[in-house]
This record gives sequence, C-alpha cells and structure tokens, in this order.
Amino acid sequence: MIALARNPRWVLVCCALAAVLGCAERVSACATCFGDPNSRMSVGVVWGVLVLVGIVVSVLTAFTGVSIFWMKRARRLSELDRESLGLM
Repeated sequence: MIALARNPRWVLVCCALAAVLGCAERVSACATCFGDPNSRMSVGVVWGVLVLVGIVVSVLTAFTGVSIFWMKRARRLSELDRESLGLM
C-alpha cells in the first residue's frame, strides 16, 4: 500500500474516480441528447457529427497518403544515389 501512495498516478486516478462518483447525481444529458431522438435538432446533431468524422477521416487519409508517397520517393531517390555512386 505504501508503494501505491508514492505513485502520483494512482493518487490522481483515485481522486478522479472519487470526483466522478461524487458528482454522479449532478450529471445529466444535454437538452439535445435528453429530448426526442427523432426531432430535427437531434437529427441535425447526428449529421453534424458524421460530417466532422468525415472531415477528420479525410485529413488523416491525406496525411497517410502523403507519408507513404514521401517514403516511396525517399526509397527511390536512395536507390538512384546508390546506382550513381556505383554501390549496387
């Protein structure tokens, strides 16, 4: 038990858990989530989330594509340098 008390991560986790459990009565859903799931506002929120997820996926896909392109380009240039120096 003494080793757990010396580790600040465990103290932080225990304090966060106590705070969440202590405030559980005060936590409630927002008006959009708590209301009718078929209302126009709820449908709009769902579409907004889907659009944002689509944007994030597009940006991450583009980043991955550029990274793969750079890796292939670096490999190709490295092979050309080796050939020009007569190392292959």
